[in-house]
Amino acid sequence: MMHDRHYSISRSLVDWQVDKLILTLAVMIGLPLMVHALPVGRAVNLGQRWIPIFYAALWAAYFFRPHVAFGAALYAPLANRLITGNPAAGTVQMLTVELLVFVAIIYFVFRPRRYFWISGFAAYAVAKIVSILLFEIILSGASWSIAAHEGLQSVMTAWPGLCVLTVISCLIGMRRYG
Repeated sequence: MMHDRHYSISRSLVDWQVDKLILTLAVMIGLPLMVHALPVGRAVNLGQRWIPIFYAALWAAYFFRPHVAFGAALYAPLANRLITGNPAAGTVQMLTVELLVFVAIIYFVFRPRRYFWISGFAAYAVAKIVSILLFEIILSGASWSIAAHEGLQSVMTAWPGLCVLTVISCLIGMRRYG
């Protein structure tokens, strides 16, 4: 009887992909930590430029069950803030929304189809638009022009990371779809 219970618990952990959730969270914390540790001037925010927290979210959305990617997207920004001090306190909620929308777009729009080569870039752009609409226009009451400028500036700042997301998307597509 005890053996059956132990098997049931360990089987549940495997079925729920708890190991993959922990791995995804570790990467979503570790990559930004490594990026922020690089020695550069204060004028450049490497997290905003390289957007490393999105890399593992992209991978998890394609290869793991939905709760792994969504769970990591939900908890990684706060965990990063508590462990590393990044992102800034005011952007944790915005980054969480961006990651959740990013994962949803990948999982529900791109994963079932073969448009993988644009998935990372397109999902990031949609996530950025949603977060700007929610936080800048609806909650803060900013004008459309200010919000559009901030969104465009954010995407322009992140172009190296968007290139990396595109490469990762293509590699995922080659592996997943042959």
